Amino acid sequence: MLEFKKIFQKKYLVTIDSRLNIGGMDSATTAEIRWLLDLRKIHSDACTFELITLDHTLTKGDSGFMEIHKLVLQMQKALNEINFSADKQGNLEIHNLEAIKKRWQSVKQETFEYNRGNTSIQELFALQDEVFENKKGIENMIKAMEFFQIYLNMYQKDKSIFSLSGNKKMVPNLFRTAEIPFNMEYFQKKLDNTFYEISFDKQTKTYNRDFLKKAYGQFPFIDVMKIEPQYEYRGVYMVNAETGAIQKAELMYREYVHEKLGGTVTYKIQSYG
Repeated sequence: MLEFKKIFQKKYLVTIDSRLNIGGMDSATTAEIRWLLDLRKIHSDACTFELITLDHTLTKGDSGFMEIHKLVLQMQKALNEINFSADKQGNLEIHNLEAIKKRWQSVKQETFEYNRGNTSIQELFALQDEVFENKKGIENMIKAMEFFQIYLNMYQKDKSIFSLSGNKKMVPNLFRTAEIPFNMEYFQKKLDNTFYEISFDKQTKTYNRDFLKKAYGQFPFIDVMKIEPQYEYRGVYMVNAETGAIQKAELMYREYVHEKLGGTVTYKIQSYG
């Protein structure tokens, strides 16, 4: 697993390719995110980071999705700079909470100025106000960011299990209606004197009807009594042996529920600059 050994500052390009099938209609999107990651301090069981989102663009998608994406990105500007500590149990401590709250107010005001008279946007932002005024709400929003799903994925371990096997990983499904449990087994090998590789490749199924009703019962074309969903989760990380920083990585999550419901998302991370 990731063991950060020296402080570092690195830039990353993250490419996210999503393919979704909902109701038999296919959609494909590609997004690019650029991060500046500064590992500032290494504690005994935690690390302190500053994560700056330099850019977040949607490079492929239909016109309707593009418009929604623009609004979502505007709202996420409040989280463009995060100073935090994270430990291996997934606990998060945000150090610039007040700055994030102030940034949210600025983002909201800027959006209202550019969209005067659009009451639907004001109502949408009003729904987020409570989230940004609540410490737990901000923590949950930050934990849902791609950084925690794909970068610290190899650092944080559920239930304090620090071996390379027997770790249960809860992975959000494509529709954010449930979390899929995978009994993980990780493989580590030395590539050369500079880099080592961590990989995993897991598949699972579920037949629990109560779970399936929660996860897919809202889709009118799905009969939860007849589906047998299949899930696949795999990834490969190349890690700098001296610092513990990720050099590059690729993760894939695939979910097949029904011929009219499923999809795949692939994340690629590359250090640059």
